[in-house]
Amino acid sequence: MPRISIVTPSYNQGRFIEETIRSILLQGYPDLEYIVIDDCSQDQSLAIVEKYRPWLMIRVHPQNRGMSATINAGWQLCTGDIITWLASDDVYLPGTFERLSMHWPELHGCGFATGAFINSDESSRLGFPPALPRLPSAGPLDLSLIPPEQWRLHIAATFFVREALDRVGRSVREDLRCHMDRELMFRLAKRNKVFLIPETVVAFRRHGENTSFSLDKLIPFGEEFARVYLMFVNDNPAENRIRRRIARQRIATEYLRYAKYTPSRFASARALLKCLRLDPHRLARRDYLKTWLATLGLFPSLKRCRHATSAFVSCSPAKST
Repeated sequence: MPRISIVTPSYNQGRFIEETIRSILLQGYPDLEYIVIDDCSQDQSLAIVEKYRPWLMIRVHPQNRGMSATINAGWQLCTGDIITWLASDDVYLPGTFERLSMHWPELHGCGFATGAFINSDESSRLGFPPALPRLPSAGPLDLSLIPPEQWRLHIAATFFVREALDRVGRSVREDLRCHMDRELMFRLAKRNKVFLIPETVVAFRRHGENTSFSLDKLIPFGEEFARVYLMFVNDNPAENRIRRRIARQRIATEYLRYAKYTPSRFASARALLKCLRLDPHRLARRDYLKTWLATLGLFPSLKRCRHATSAFVSCSPAKST
């Protein structure tokens, strides 16, 4: 059986972190290495983690360094055959590590494995159906040339093979706040196969403090995702045109999300115009036209959704870590 190393970067998630910890320890996996790195939390997080010190390793940063630096600090301590991180508000489903170990022989030669995830709310109520992972092929493949709607690989449901991880550098980029996971997946998928686990392995918690659920962070969220695509620009002009087009589309998507949920009609109209300038093809899409109708007050049901914060959280796509 492979040794599994899990790092939980922790920062002010005292409401959820105990459920995260228990979901890992109660897997009952015989060869588990679990490391919690607290990034100078100011709430009750560290007191909760301390209760579990006999069963995990704890490290505390004296000052806040950010999630990417916290992940890297934890990964340097890992000795497992399989390495990953789980955010301090997400939860592994029972039997996940056992199912993962059963697939271990199939992971040789792969960069990572990704399973399905299911959404969870602040009260740990699960939503259905699960979101299955998908790719055009097992790879190796260049994800920077594939539009995001054609693949789904969620970091909370992803486990990295140590040997492959070490070959591309066992670290995430610390200059990325939201999409460090996708950049790492791009690096690995370009050189290795990707194994898709057909089972649901994790509950991904949606709540207002998630990085991509804050209205004022939507545009920076899309801009950083676009920057990840541009990081893989090379000396092939045809490929680079594809990457730049996808990058523009990613920013346009976040302008559309912002337009849909902002309470200001003026801000909504301005965001819709910026979306169209980045991606003119949106004009023919139903979601774009419906948002314009809502902005003009001609689509009451969508207008009500815009003014409800809870609706924004429940309608939003999956966060980046």
